Amino acid sequence: MCQVEEAKLKGYCQACGITTPIVSTPESLQERLVSSVKEGFKDLVKLLQEDNIKREISLPIRSEIQLEVLKKMGRGPCLIIHYLYPASWLAVPDQCLKPLVTTKQSVNLNAFLRILNELYPGIKTALKKEGILSQLNLQLEDLEPENFPAESVVPASIPEGSLSGVGHLEGELLAARDPNTIITLVSQIQSAPGSRPLCSINYKWELSKSLTNMLKGMPAGLQRDRLYVYVSKATELKGIKLFAEARQLFRLVEEETRTMLPWLSSAVHWELLHLDLTEILETKGNCDFSRQEIIQQTSACVRAYHRDKDTPPRRDLVELCAVTLLNLQEWELLCQIETRRDGTLQFASLLGSICRDLCTNKAGRFSATGFWNGVLPMFGRGGVVYQQKRLSSGAAKDVQRDGILSRSSFMALVQKIKNSLVLTIILSFLTKVYNILKDDCSSEVSLEYGELWPTVIERQDDYSQTPVIECLQATLLYALTAYPNHHYWLKTQGDVLFAQGHYSGALKNYLSAAVVTTDYFSQLLPRGIFDDQLIGKMILCCTKLHCHTQAAVLCQYQEEINYTTAFRALSERYCNDSCDTFYQHIWDVSLLEYLVNQHVRRGDVERRRTLLRLMGNLELNINNNEEIQHEAANIRKGRFLRALAHQYL
Repeated sequence: MCQVEEAKLKGYCQACGITTPIVSTPESLQERLVSSVKEGFKDLVKLLQEDNIKREISLPIRSEIQLEVLKKMGRGPCLIIHYLYPASWLAVPDQCLKPLVTTKQSVNLNAFLRILNELYPGIKTALKKEGILSQLNLQLEDLEPENFPAESVVPASIPEGSLSGVGHLEGELLAARDPNTIITLVSQIQSAPGSRPLCSINYKWELSKSLTNMLKGMPAGLQRDRLYVYVSKATELKGIKLFAEARQLFRLVEEETRTMLPWLSSAVHWELLHLDLTEILETKGNCDFSRQEIIQQTSACVRAYHRDKDTPPRRDLVELCAVTLLNLQEWELLCQIETRRDGTLQFASLLGSICRDLCTNKAGRFSATGFWNGVLPMFGRGGVVYQQKRLSSGAAKDVQRDGILSRSSFMALVQKIKNSLVLTIILSFLTKVYNILKDDCSSEVSLEYGELWPTVIERQDDYSQTPVIECLQATLLYALTAYPNHHYWLKTQGDVLFAQGHYSGALKNYLSAAVVTTDYFSQLLPRGIFDDQLIGKMILCCTKLHCHTQAAVLCQYQEEINYTTAFRALSERYCNDSCDTFYQHIWDVSLLEYLVNQHVRRGDVERRRTLLRLMGNLELNINNNEEIQHEAANIRKGRFLRALAHQYL
């Protein structure tokens, strides 16, 4: 800061004709406190007593001063009073309670001391010894509860519902996870006098709308509060995946309400089923449940969804039942369930029908067509699709075509499916739609069961390609998370990335598929997966990444070596791979001879010698029989692919 002498400043003012006197601003209490600390706590008690009246210094600053003073002097007898009457304890004992500014402060302090005496009966002796009682004009008898003044702002006795009683139990209830502990705490809180309703303990407890309405419909009383806490804690425990503890509480409520409140018991029964199905989904079936019992309960739930008018199961439970039947491969049961224009049940039923036909070696075209027509409209532009309908008069009319699911509902269901066959059919459907809308043979995405689906889409311009690719990528990501070693899905993922121009990612997925199918290249690449089309995509990926030597080596993997592409790649002077380090993986003599010629032209003697040494290997002699030549090629194939995997994976 700029510092100016007062005498000079007055002179400047006179020179400029300024006659206004300079008024110095008095220092604030906080500034005076800082100066006092610097000067060794000079007049500190006086400053703090003044602040007790003006209250300008913040409590954190006073707390810092407290810590500094405690280093130089022992804790005074009135330390506890600091929180009731800030910083007065810093004074010497005969000043520690001076000045008591207002009558209200004095009354509060007196009541506080009386409560301390009730909590700790031996403290009154210490208070008298230190002279505190005399400073407050109190006698030992004044600290007894029967002598409390009527105007005291603090009650004469501590109620059992205070923080030390019911409040402590409520805190334990909020943190409790053991069902027996929860039951005990609820009983203790309800039996304590002055306790508040249990439903008001935690406003973050969330129940389903139906259960909330049922509990609110009960007469107010201890039973309603108790059941509310049991159900709320069970729901909370289910959310943190403590399924056994949540099940114990749900069953307790179900048994208690079975006779007197059957409608609530039925609702809790559905909550128990939801808990069981959620545990099966989260643990991927690795739990102790009877398969037949689960199937019976899910079937009963779907039937009750359509027929039970009093306490029908929630819709999310019905969705979970449908997904569970898909995961358990109950195709016949799915084909027989009653859908009644419910989108989720129709979706599951159609998928079950397709899976049943595929498992019984049937064509499955009829079921697939129903699935195609029901799900495809969700990809319409603006969510609306029209189709032409021929009237009796012969005229054509556009009729809006509704899908059975929205895209958000579709993806929510897909995220719960664990069965690989069902996921394969969904990926096949999405891939087929994407290929038709993209209409590009060079970047077509491979798919399984492609014969199930139609080859064209009517009024193709009414559909958007963007939501299709979003759903396809999200489904692939989820499917590969559940089954990371599914080679065909890895190949499909690579094709999708290739179509979008992400060549490094595409090559990574292709190599991952190769690692899975060949046990890390200890076996030959299966031609059913790694055909010439896929090898061509890998070559193009390497070319786009300017790894031309790798592209040339990959040309040897095709049934008929594409020498034009290989020679063009080897003639590139600038590339991102390490060029000659991959020469050892070339087994085709024509490519080696071309490289020798290239390096002779460039005057690269060292690389020419390396190539000649490679050509001199006995296993590369063109006069060898086919078995030796194939063995030499297979060794180099595996070695090269392992080098690529080390680079890209």
